Amino acid sequence: MKIREISKETGLSTSTIRYYEQQNLIRGVERDKNGIRNFSEDDKKWIKFLSSVKRAGLSLEQMMHYAELFYSKNESIPQRLEVTKQCRESLIEKMNEIKKGIEFLDHKIDYYNEKIYRKNKK
Repeated sequence: MKIREISKETGLSTSTIRYYEQQNLIRGVERDKNGIRNFSEDDKKWIKFLSSVKRAGLSLEQMMHYAELFYSKNESIPQRLEVTKQCRESLIEKMNEIKKGIEFLDHKIDYYNEKIYRKNKK
């Protein structure tokens, strides 16, 4: 697959994919005789994973650490598990903060609706 196809399937821009490759997050992509990238199915899966963890809030530094573990293969499974757990905990914290914000806004909406209702009732 060419970079545009990978971009379309993963939701990452072509410039982000190139950047990730420069940062060593994506490695070993084969190229044809003209130097055009030819992504494999495994490359696509890995790039989809990177896209997912980026959306989940992993920093570039965390992604680079995870990539080092990933490319070292199975010896790193316990460490990858730990990074994944940390990411999950971070997302739960963010979700709880968002819930608190929503609850506050719901309270304010109810307050303002009550004010409008009372004003209109007079």
